[in-house]
Amino acid sequence: MKIGTAEIALVLSVLALGWGIYTWFKARRPKLNVVQRGSNITNSFFAIRGTATGVMLEISITNASPNVPAVVRGFDLEPLWRDEQFDWLFDPAEAVPSRAYYQYPGTILSYPREMVLNHRTYEQGKLMPGETMTGMLMGYGYAPIPDDLRHGSEVSMRLTVFDQDGRPHSERFLFRIDKHGL
Repeated sequence: MKIGTAEIALVLSVLALGWGIYTWFKARRPKLNVVQRGSNITNSFFAIRGTATGVMLEISITNASPNVPAVVRGFDLEPLWRDEQFDWLFDPAEAVPSRAYYQYPGTILSYPREMVLNHRTYEQGKLMPGETMTGMLMGYGYAPIPDDLRHGSEVSMRLTVFDQDGRPHSERFLFRIDKHGL
């Protein structure tokens, strides 16, 4: 069977159309850049009364999409140890009575709400192209820091930020281990 010029042109046209559709859809997908900020003070796992663990992480999230808004849907951290009850601190504005600051349970350590990103999801997590939000993520767990992790050491863990379509945008971050904590 001999392939003629018309058939080759048709195949090339179909490939070009497919490539055009692919690039159009790719340009319409949000792209979030997640970057660690701060120091080993603001990026740490710390003991709370020896039996619980707090985590602080200072980050910036930028919508790197050229022409579509992005919405932060949620956050996930993969600790190096198992803690079924680990979760991000809830929005203090929704507490009864409401508060203007995030605070770790049973401690005096707190940060003003406007410095924390935990509640910056869905409507409050909308970023236009090129827009950035910067702040802290604050979490709490009930499993103590494992004995094999030394006080003052640095460990790497993966943080994932999910966009409005549920797509993950992951990066590895360094955390200082503070076993003396609060």
